Amino acid sequence: MNTKLYFETIDMLSKAITQFAFRSRPIEEMPSRGKLTQKDMKTLNKYMINRIAGLLTAISKGDIAPAFQIIIGDLWRKNLVFLLINQGI
Repeated sequence: MNTKLYFETIDMLSKAITQFAFRSRPIEEMPSRGKLTQKDMKTLNKYMINRIAGLLTAISKGDIAPAFQIIIGDLWRKNLVFLLINQGI
């Protein structure tokens, strides 16, 4: 396997998925409405690309467990924070 091509493909797919799922509409319009700064947008975009690249890398290696861990781990943490906030903790 050509390692450079592999990583270039993961990078390209991560950016395309981020554009499709994240940047193409409500999020993209938020800076113009004063909801996010360009710095915030750059941070969010980089975060999304890195997370999606991690998922695609795990899946491409046949490691479904780490991919699920990434997704479930995030959901678990978000739900815990939500519960703590709503319980006033």
